[in-house]
Amino acid sequence: MKTQIQIFKVSVNKGKLIVLIFLLMSTTTFAQIETTLPSLRSMYQSSYTNPAYKLDHKFNMGLPIISNFVFNFGLNNFDLGTITKNIDTAGILDLNQLSRDIDNDRFGFRTGIVTDLLYIGFHVKDFYIGLGMTTRFNIDANLSKEFLNGSIFLKGQTVDFAGTNFEMLSYTETHVTVSKDIKKFRVGARVKYLTGHANFAMEDIKMNTTTSNEVPYDIRLRAGGRIVTAGMPVLADKIDGKDVTEEQKSFSSSDLINFGGGNSGWGLDLGITYQPTEKWFLQAAITDMGYINWRNKTFIYNLGNIDINYTGLSYEQLNTPEQRSAYIDSLTAIIDNSNIITSSFSRALPTRYMIGAEYHLNEKNRLGIMIQGQQLISGFRTAYTASFTKYLFDNWLFTANYSLIDNQNSAVGIGWSFRTGPLQFFFVQDNILSIINMGTARTLNFRMGMNIAIGRTNNEKKAPAIQAPAEPDTTP
Repeated sequence: MKTQIQIFKVSVNKGKLIVLIFLLMSTTTFAQIETTLPSLRSMYQSSYTNPAYKLDHKFNMGLPIISNFVFNFGLNNFDLGTITKNIDTAGILDLNQLSRDIDNDRFGFRTGIVTDLLYIGFHVKDFYIGLGMTTRFNIDANLSKEFLNGSIFLKGQTVDFAGTNFEMLSYTETHVTVSKDIKKFRVGARVKYLTGHANFAMEDIKMNTTTSNEVPYDIRLRAGGRIVTAGMPVLADKIDGKDVTEEQKSFSSSDLINFGGGNSGWGLDLGITYQPTEKWFLQAAITDMGYINWRNKTFIYNLGNIDINYTGLSYEQLNTPEQRSAYIDSLTAIIDNSNIITSSFSRALPTRYMIGAEYHLNEKNRLGIMIQGQQLISGFRTAYTASFTKYLFDNWLFTANYSLIDNQNSAVGIGWSFRTGPLQFFFVQDNILSIINMGTARTLNFRMGMNIAIGRTNNEKKAPAIQAPAEPDTTP
């Protein structure tokens, strides 16, 4: 059976179904591992990757939003070209062929938005102290590709939807950073008080279907695992046999920026640098260690031992939009049949790891290598980076790099920072190839903004001044 979908012609009526389809068919990012930012130590934002960095300026200040805006997006196991090449001239997407072209048993995306609400940093003797507030929104989502190929509608077929998972996390961190020189070492730590806004996660999801051999092809759905949510409306009509309240069903955009909802936790970043000679610079860091305790509007949907039998559809009925809509709508029973409880829970942050080395060719040029990793719900992600960084002018720092992401995707990153007076402008793009060829790109990550940066430290390498030629000796 050939499965197709008409692009841009989808309509859904029930709000609950919209939420479920978004969660399943999307199934961050979480924030993309940043490969360029660690080389731009003229900016205070670079210390977010390693709190031990000795920054170039004596005083740094970041203003709300304009000083630090980050957007990243990544595709898991496919790219835009995988989709577009399977759309015919009538706008029909062949889902069977799309499923075959996906290079794993699941596909999905990860995305993140980050911005600073405020930052102030300054040097006191051998110490650097930073005070700031940052807000984050991340999604990491994967869906079994079996959802695409139509096997669920083949008689006698059992389909396992392994690999389906999803996590959405929104929170704000208020942080204090302290770093200090200790001989040839510099150590740093950042303590973070975390305020959670919203969380949605699918944990240990197991799901499979079996289609009968006879018309009308009944479909048996079995599911396990659990779904946890916080700061979001309930997805079911009843809890423990009682109708949900209006408060439990309500949701507004203000819920995502609620600082007083009772969701709180702690985080910690640790870093170290070591410069044994003027030429070599070594570093390591662990960031985003921590957790959030979720207490506000928390719901846990236990899917253990769900076994539902749906009255199936004939092939003729599958071509009727009303019948298809009614069948898809009935899938929300997986939520209604779960055991729902209201209980607080804890969630860990997606911890990141980094180790690297630089060789300083001279005061203006340096080469670097770096290995990074991050633990996400979809698995452990890696990035291997080789970089070149150069001071072009007195106040202009430029860097370029090549990275291998997850051992399969190439990325070329560039970044620069430029200071004029007290104003410092910067731009970072971790994959310039995503702009040059969007069809094959799987990652997009950029950071931009304007800081206030005053004074210099001995850490900043100034470009040598251009000397005027000596006057010729005209003495007879």
